[in-house]
Amino acid sequence: MDSIRLSSIKVAPLHGQQKPGFSYQVDAVLYLDLSEAGRLNDGTQTVDYVQIVRRIVNLVQNEPADEILESLTAKVADAILLSHQIRRTRVTVTRLGADQGTGVGFQVGVTLERAADDQVEGNPASMESGRVSGSGNTALGHPSFLLSGQADSGHAAQARLRHPVTSSTQNGLSSDLENDNEASSQPTVEGAKPKGLLMRDVIALEGASGTDRLTMLRALAALDGIPGSQLVGISPLYAYRDDQGDQRLSAVVILQTPLNLEELRSALDMVAAPIRQMGGLDADVVEVESLDGSALSSQDRPPLLAAHAPSRILIPWAYLEPEHSLPGADGSCLASLANRAPDRDRISLVSEDWILDGLS
Repeated sequence: MDSIRLSSIKVAPLHGQQKPGFSYQVDAVLYLDLSEAGRLNDGTQTVDYVQIVRRIVNLVQNEPADEILESLTAKVADAILLSHQIRRTRVTVTRLGADQGTGVGFQVGVTLERAADDQVEGNPASMESGRVSGSGNTALGHPSFLLSGQADSGHAAQARLRHPVTSSTQNGLSSDLENDNEASSQPTVEGAKPKGLLMRDVIALEGASGTDRLTMLRALAALDGIPGSQLVGISPLYAYRDDQGDQRLSAVVILQTPLNLEELRSALDMVAAPIRQMGGLDADVVEVESLDGSALSSQDRPPLLAAHAPSRILIPWAYLEPEHSLPGADGSCLASLANRAPDRDRISLVSEDWILDGLS
């Protein structure tokens, strides 16, 4: 199988509870099919290995002080396998400076091999393994992220992670909670054109009363598995009290996709259908933009959100894009709209690091 080799990634943990000079070196081989990338000279048909390195760095920097090397190595392998094109990985994590004070010169390293099909459903690789450090909060990062590669403002500006999924990906995350192997097929949507015009879609997720975090995580994995698409933003997880007083989980994600609005809504129905059996999920497209800036007809975009849009949409979205303006709200920015949302007393933060749960 084709492979990409990442070598000599040197990282020191941030907790500062180790001796000076203590650090780790990570070496990894990523096994995947690179035939289309080579034939078409198409970067969307491979993985963004720079972002995988950043993912590894964020994870190692924020390792718990009492973490053993075997556990850290397993987490690195899980983090690599978040990129769904990667079918297998071989990871070596070497503890540099482990011999300090022993009087014996040595290094210790752990090597693990993992395959994507080995990921059991109880540990959904947990949708994210890299803890990231944002301004003013270096101890606990914000894994809820905006993944743009630009110098963005706002809480999510420091988060840098991408796990693209292309039309050549063969296996998605299983939506069957009884299946120990996550090897079910992805939703397929007729008309998907991975090399066509890319759209930026903002999607509001709302779980029915009783929906748990794992169900929401599975929704993220399913969205990221839509052919030719990739999640580029995930908000924190919130709880929203509906008119009946029931608590519902809510989040907002940003999806980059070649699908038009009709195709995406069809895909969302396919994503939500099996999840409804596990508690229920609503996934609504709230904004569509073309990445090349071309104008869209009213048939190609959802109705414009107004200033009185519900806080379960405004507040998570404002976390990702506080300066983004809504044409349907006279151009007001999301941060301002979220601060004055009339129902903001109904929403509360559940977790900023909910996508880390499966690795904690």
